[in-house]
Amino acid sequence: MGRTFNFGKKILEWSIWHFKMCFKGGPNVVKKNFIPVVILQNNKGNNSSTTTIIAPITTHRGMKIIGKDSMGKSIVEYFNDDGTTKQKVLDYYERPVELEKDFKQEITGYINLAQIRTVSKNRLDKAHVAIINEETSKRISEGTLKLLAFNQNKMFSILK
Repeated sequence: MGRTFNFGKKILEWSIWHFKMCFKGGPNVVKKNFIPVVILQNNKGNNSSTTTIIAPITTHRGMKIIGKDSMGKSIVEYFNDDGTTKQKVLDYYERPVELEKDFKQEITGYINLAQIRTVSKNRLDKAHVAIINEETSKRISEGTLKLLAFNQNKMFSILK
């Protein structure tokens, strides 16, 4: 079953937006930069609130998934600032970005669930840049439950 998307100006869950970050670069120096984030809050919350819940996407130059380790965790490779190649095994709270087809913007990096935060929707750029695919959204849900120490079986029996 494919997903259909009709955005307009709506902020929808699982969409990727650019978020305005401010960094203190020293006394009286503030650097503003846009970073990609994935919207985690459900659509009902996004429609009724001035804030939304996001997870940042850690971007690295030339990042690609090169395989899996013996535990099934993704191994990625990317370039450091000095140009050297580095490999990293992603933990359960780090999920590689995989996008729905037909999006022109390429996002390479991984979603860092350990950095989930609530932000003002005013700090999001004017339009989304991509949508993560269903498999990535499932992995995010699993990683978030594990990160927050929810036992999935108990959680689902409570919700019934």
